Amino acid sequence: MIRIRPHKILDLYKTENYHERMVNILVPSKYGFPSAIETLLLIALSKRIKPKIGLEIGTYLGIQTLNLISNFPDNAILYTVDLDNRSVDEIKQLSNDKKVTLERIECLHKIAYEKSLYKNRIIQLLCDSTKFDFSSLDKKFNFIYIDGGHDYNTISIDSYNAFNLIDNSSLSCIVWHDYGNPNHPNVKEFLDKLSVEKDIFYVEGTYLCVYFNKLDMEEIKYLKKEIE
Repeated sequence: MIRIRPHKILDLYKTENYHERMVNILVPSKYGFPSAIETLLLIALSKRIKPKIGLEIGTYLGIQTLNLISNFPDNAILYTVDLDNRSVDEIKQLSNDKKVTLERIECLHKIAYEKSLYKNRIIQLLCDSTKFDFSSLDKKFNFIYIDGGHDYNTISIDSYNAFNLIDNSSLSCIVWHDYGNPNHPNVKEFLDKLSVEKDIFYVEGTYLCVYFNKLDMEEIKYLKKEIE
């Protein structure tokens, strides 16, 4: 695992002036309160990648869904996946994941993007991500954000799918949430093993890990440089 400071991700987003660094960000309510720095890091990554098609695994209340799509290029679309009611009844979830799932079901009328200007660029898929046939979409994705089930089996299948779905022909990335979260130890266990064979960057002070495809070699060197 390659450890980096948050500013290195922010520095990947090159601009001519500060005005160009203005972004869209949702001010959350008491429901679903994501980390501000993690949100800004996700947005900075999206600004660097400039995805045409994104995939989010784990919609929850759609807050990060909206934060992402509102900062994607104007013609981009974002697929977002979360459990359908049948899967909720059938699968066995970790207690923390089950709690989040039940919260989402109770707050379906408060999904963040429902009344937004970006709704027509968001495609909601209700299914079990570990069983869904993503090849049926016939899409390759430039930006994949994994924040779904946190058990070892789910995180491994979601990650396996992500590497098959990523657009290898262009700049793209996979981002995982909850690395190092004591409530979800399986995420760290899995990603530590995966990092033996792939360059995965852990952003210190957050729960985010990132894998890049076709990032400029000078940028890779900068990320790996230990001393500024």
